[in-house]
Amino acid sequence: MQPTVVYAPVSSSRVNGPLGLAVVSVVRAPVTDAGPGGNGMVPALALGGVAVFGFLLVRLVLIGPVRRLRKDALAIADGRLMKTRVRRSRTRDVDRIAVAFEHCRSDLGGTPARLDKRRRMGMAPWFATGITAVAVLGWSGGVLVTVGMQDVAVPDSVLSSARNQTTTATDALRRSLNDGLADLMSIASLTDRNGNVDVRSSLDELIAGQSRYRSVYLVDQAGRATSVVGREPLRTAEPLPAEPGLRLARGDAPVPVLFAQTPLPNGQALVGEFDLDHIARLLSRAPGSVRLVDNGLRTIAATDGFIAFADLSVELRDNAIRSGAGRPVARAQDGTAGRAVVVSAPLRGGASGALGWKVVAEQPVTDLALPGNELRQGAMVTALVAALLALLLFGWQYLLLIRPLRRVAEAADEIVAGRYKSVVYPQHQDQIGTIASCLEICRQAMTDGVRRLGGVRRPSGAATDVTEMIAVVPPAPPKQSPKAPRRGQSQGTRQAARKSTRPSPSPARRGR
Repeated sequence: MQPTVVYAPVSSSRVNGPLGLAVVSVVRAPVTDAGPGGNGMVPALALGGVAVFGFLLVRLVLIGPVRRLRKDALAIADGRLMKTRVRRSRTRDVDRIAVAFEHCRSDLGGTPARLDKRRRMGMAPWFATGITAVAVLGWSGGVLVTVGMQDVAVPDSVLSSARNQTTTATDALRRSLNDGLADLMSIASLTDRNGNVDVRSSLDELIAGQSRYRSVYLVDQAGRATSVVGREPLRTAEPLPAEPGLRLARGDAPVPVLFAQTPLPNGQALVGEFDLDHIARLLSRAPGSVRLVDNGLRTIAATDGFIAFADLSVELRDNAIRSGAGRPVARAQDGTAGRAVVVSAPLRGGASGALGWKVVAEQPVTDLALPGNELRQGAMVTALVAALLALLLFGWQYLLLIRPLRRVAEAADEIVAGRYKSVVYPQHQDQIGTIASCLEICRQAMTDGVRRLGGVRRPSGAATDVTEMIAVVPPAPPKQSPKAPRRGQSQGTRQAARKSTRPSPSPARRGR
């Protein structure tokens, strides 16, 4: 048991400053755990197992085969045709590319193919990453079902507190209704049989001093309203009973009309219609969604939206019937929106107690400040984050690994089929991009000869560029050597010929 202390100072609007008094409430409440011992170890171990399984599966199906294929592709593109052994893979797209490299190696090296060029029915890369994502999503769903959806135990102290707050709101409503009738009866006692001269001024003072009324007025013997103070009356014009009391009428208004009435000595009656907003403010002192229902369990007022005279929900009817014995009832049960704390308290005493009305409060268990709710909220957040990470990782692997690898595999199928016109462009500068560049080198070697292997650079440009054939440049004519002098030429003629063939000195050299 753990003591819980609540402290509140006492103040008054008639006294300036604090009074120096306080109200202290001490409650000894049991300390309860949020859940069974070791409740978080099982999901943590399960998540660790899912992470290890996903890592090994992706490494076995995607990462390892791509690395081995990259090593073999670099050897083939480097021209090592006779010493390279292209390894097959159980991954479908990687094996398609390996078949293409073996096809190029056998054709360029002049040796028979070492591997069967038929495809193997291996596992697709997207299937492996999909299994990993589904495993994480399954873990998230398991956490939501086991931890996030389990019922939270509600201590008795919480039920007692909800019952006390609902009882307080019920008493405040009972006093307001009874006091409203008492106000009208006190005004009626001041009138005489000869007239009602002072009634109008009394009604003005009543509306100005009390917020419980929406309108106060006189009613003649035919039931018509006269001398209205406040808003327009909602009550239908009809004769009233001779006894004072609280009445409820449907009328033509879209809301219930709750009013107090008392007869006057001159045959008229004094009526005061209650404001439903004021009743809702009184009901809001109870926790959760609060409703005021009549003896037929029909809704009269509520703290939230409601339909006039709508029947109380099936989940709350049993609790309200149990409170008909005159004692408040508080239980943790299934409510209108899941498990909730439901409290029903009857109006007891005075004219309002004779109506048989009840106040029903419903507060979801998830709104309570309980350790179990904190555990549930943490589990739900963790499951949501894990699901988002699973989707993001699957999308990242699909866009950066699976799609580029599939594109290279499709280009490899074209090469195996003998179609060498499509240029293979790398999408990213990574291992798959290196494989694509090596495959492009092999494609060029299949069309231009084995000399393209080795130090060939990667193709430049974009994948959307149109391939153009460059026109053949004719070879330049050979240069003619200077002719030797004939035998009949003199020495001076030969020297003049040599001077004419020498290059002229530059201007800078002549100026020195």
